[in-house]
Amino acid sequence: MPILFCHSRTDGLKYIRERIEMHCRPDFSNGDYQDMRSMMSSNATDTKQVEPVGERTVIYLKKLGYSDKDIASWTSHTSLLKDLGWDGDTVECAFQTMQNEFGVDFSGFEFEKYFPIESSKEAGRLSSHRLLNAVGLGKWGKKNIDSIYSKYPEITFGMIEEMIKQKKWIDP
Repeated sequence: MPILFCHSRTDGLKYIRERIEMHCRPDFSNGDYQDMRSMMSSNATDTKQVEPVGERTVIYLKKLGYSDKDIASWTSHTSLLKDLGWDGDTVECAFQTMQNEFGVDFSGFEFEKYFPIESSKEAGRLSSHRLLNAVGLGKWGKKNIDSIYSKYPEITFGMIEEMIKQKKWIDP
């Protein structure tokens, strides 16, 4: 079972929460911006059409520090990259938590196949697009962003549920 690099478990979980706060939960307290859930794709938020996040995944997400409210807003079709903006160290630490806490074997997992390298131009463009989304300008460059997303097969919470259940990486 390969070991994914991450700091100590506590540092890793703290890092994940900080990254998510920084990239995926802008401050909407001034009321000028739309709610974050409305910026996510309909696949991520429309719970009437898709299954909720699975039981094992809920436990996993709670270990990563997510609230019941956050988890309830996601579905089994929520994409780690496209809907939540997980990439780079966030994914590495989250997957290491899955490996350490649930015994998931990540043999055969190729990071670059599913996520842009954190220092790449693509990762920079995705981060910039998330920022533009946060201020209501997400339509700019959407075609370019969609072409980046199309390069990476999706990893969803439904897949995470199966990986935890089977205790191994499942290549979509």
